Amino acid sequence: MSGQRNRKQRHGIRLAGLGSAAGAVLTFGLGPVGSAPAQADPFDWIVDLFDPAGWSWLNVENPTDLDLADWSGWLSRLGVPADPDALLPAAADATPSLAQLFDTWIYTPIHDAGQDWLATPSGIAISAWINDTFANGHLLIGNGADGIDGGTYEQAMGGVGGLLFGDGGDGGTSMDGLAGNGGNAGFFGNGGDGGDGGDGGDGNSGGDGGLGGVFLGTGGDGGDGGDGGIGGHGGNGGDAVSWLFGNGGAGGRGGDAWTSDGWAAGTWVRAGGDGGDTTALLGDGGPGGRGGNGPDGEGTGYGGHGGEGGAGGWGGGSWFGVAGRGGDGGDGGKGRNGGATSEDGGNGGRGGPGGDMGYGLLPSSSAGAGGRGGDGGDGNGAGHTAGLGGSGGQGGTAYSRGTGGDGGNGGAGGNGINGASGSPGGIGGTGGQGSLGSGAGGNGGHGGADGGGIGGAGGIGAPAAAESELWGAGGGGGGGVGHLGGTGGAGGNGGASGSGYGGRGGTGGTGGTGVGIGSTGGDGGNGGAGGEGLRRGVGGNGGNGGNGGTGVDGGTGGTGGTGGSGGRASSSGAGWDRPTGGRGGDGGNGGTSPAGGTGSRGGDGGAGGPADPATDSGGGAVGGTGGHGGDGGSPGPNGDGHGGVGGKGSVNGDGPRAGDGGDGGFDGTPGTPGAPG
Repeated sequence: MSGQRNRKQRHGIRLAGLGSAAGAVLTFGLGPVGSAPAQADPFDWIVDLFDPAGWSWLNVENPTDLDLADWSGWLSRLGVPADPDALLPAAADATPSLAQLFDTWIYTPIHDAGQDWLATPSGIAISAWINDTFANGHLLIGNGADGIDGGTYEQAMGGVGGLLFGDGGDGGTSMDGLAGNGGNAGFFGNGGDGGDGGDGGDGNSGGDGGLGGVFLGTGGDGGDGGDGGIGGHGGNGGDAVSWLFGNGGAGGRGGDAWTSDGWAAGTWVRAGGDGGDTTALLGDGGPGGRGGNGPDGEGTGYGGHGGEGGAGGWGGGSWFGVAGRGGDGGDGGKGRNGGATSEDGGNGGRGGPGGDMGYGLLPSSSAGAGGRGGDGGDGNGAGHTAGLGGSGGQGGTAYSRGTGGDGGNGGAGGNGINGASGSPGGIGGTGGQGSLGSGAGGNGGHGGADGGGIGGAGGIGAPAAAESELWGAGGGGGGGVGHLGGTGGAGGNGGASGSGYGGRGGTGGTGGTGVGIGSTGGDGGNGGAGGEGLRRGVGGNGGNGGNGGTGVDGGTGGTGGTGGSGGRASSSGAGWDRPTGGRGGDGGNGGTSPAGGTGSRGGDGGAGGPADPATDSGGGAVGGTGGHGGDGGSPGPNGDGHGGVGGKGSVNGDGPRAGDGGDGGFDGTPGTPGAPG
C-alpha cells in the first residue's frame, strides 16, 4: 500500500520548521538595491510603481500577468479562476450553510494566501527570522512536517503546525502498516490528514485527522483503513476546536475485506471513521466515512457483511453563534457474494447516522443526513439466500429553529443465483427531528432479483417539535424484482407536526415484474399514512399505493397497493382556524398480463383524514377527501382487472367528499365510488 491513497493536496509547497538552518536564506533576494541613475527624475519612482516590469519583488515569472488592463493575471495570482461563477457555492451545494459561505469567500482565500506567502523567498526569510528570534527552538510560523512513510510509527506522525500560523503535517504509514495521525494546528491553520492504514493481516486502521486551529481552522480528514482480513477501521476526522470558524474533518473510508474461503457467518467488516465535531461559533460537522466492503466467498464461503458507515460530526455553534450543520453519515459497505459453489450473500452495512445540528442564536440549514445502506451480496444455490440491503442511517436532530436531517435510503437486496432466494431491500432511515421542520424518511431499498425479493419499507418521517410549522415526509417503498415477482415495499408514514402541517405519507413501492413463464407480478406496497397536523394544522396526505407488477406468459399481474389514509387535523385556536384533514392516497394500478394471463385489481384509495373542529359547534373543520381507486390491469383471456374502491371521505368536518372510484381495466368492471363521510 502506498500509504497516501486518497490524500487531499492540502499544501502546495510544504515548508516545515523554518529555523536557524534557514539563516542563509536571509541573504536570498535581500541584496542591496542597485544604485539609481545619477540624473534620475526625483519622481521616477512613482512612475516605476505602475510599471509591472519593475515588480520583480513579487517573484512573478511573467510580469505581463500583472497588466493593469487585464485583471485575469491578478486573479490567477490570488487563486481566483477567470470565471467568477466557478466560485459560487451553489455550484457545490444548492443550499450552502453559513459556514460554507464563510469558508468559500473569507477563510480559504486568507488561508491559501498565507500558505502561498510562506513559499515565497520573502516568506521563507521572514518566518525563519521570527522563528529563530522569538520561538526559542519552537515553531511560531510554518507548517508541521509530514509523517514519513516506511519508517517507525513515531516517524509516521504528522508534525504540529506553527503556534501562530501554519497547518499540521499529514500522517504517513509506518513500515508495519500503522497509520500516523495528522498534526494539530496552532492558532490559525488546518489540522493535517491522518495517514492510511497499511494493507495485510486484518487491515490496519487509518490515522485520525489533526485538530484545527484554536481561532481559525478546519480539522484534518481521517485516513482510510487498510484492506485485509476484515478491513481496517477508517480514521476519525479531526475536530475543529476553533473559537471563530472551523469545520470538522471527514472520516476515512473503512478498508475492504479480502476474498476469503469459509468466511464465518455473522462477521462484519470494520466501519468508516466518524466525521469530526466542531465547537466554533461558525462551523459544520464533518461527514462520516464509508464502511468497508465485505469479501466475496470462495467455494462454500459466506459473502462478508459490509461495514457500517461512520457517523456525521456534530455541528458547532453556541447560543451567541450560528448553529452548524451536522455532517452526513457515511454509506454502509456492500455485502459480498456467496461462494462460487453455494452459499449465502453478505448483508449490506448500515448507513451512518447524520450529525446533529449545533446550538446557536442563528439557525443553519439542517442537521446531517443519514448515510445510505449498503447493497446486499448475491446468494448462490438452492436453499441459500442473498444478503439483505443495509438500512439507511437516521437523520440528525436539529436545534435552534432548524430542520432535521433526512434519513438515509436503504440499500438494495441481493440477487438470488442458481435457485437462491433474493432478499428484501433495506429499510429507509428515520428522518431527524427539528424545530422548524423534520427531515424526510429515507426510501426503502429495492428487493433483490431472481428469487422473489421483497422491496424494503420506506422510512418513517420524524415528528416535528412542538412549535414546528413544517413536517417530515415518509420515504417511498422499494420495489421487489424477482422470479415470481417481488412484493413492493410499504411506503413510510409521514411525520406528525407540532403546530403546522402533518407530513405526507410515503408512496408504496411498485411490485416486481414476473420473470418466468406463468409468473405473477408482485403486489404494490401500501402508501404510508399522512402525519397529524395539530393546532391550526393540516393533516398530511396519504401516500399513493404502488402499482402491481407485470405478469409474464399467462401469469397474473400484481395487485395495486392501497393508498394511505389522510392524516388527522386538529386545532386549538379560534373557529377561523379551519383545520383540514389530509387527502387519502390513490390506490395503485393493477398489474397487466399481456400474454394469456389475468389483469389484477387496482388498489383501494385511502380514506380521507378527519378534521377535529376548533369549537364544539364543529364550524370550520374540513374533512379530507378519499383517494382514487387504482385502475384495473389490462385485459387478458382469463379476465380483466377491477378498478379499486375509492377512499371514504372523513367523518368530521363540514365538507367531506367521497373519493372517486378507480377506472376499471379495458372491458373490465369499473371501480366503486367511495362512500361519503
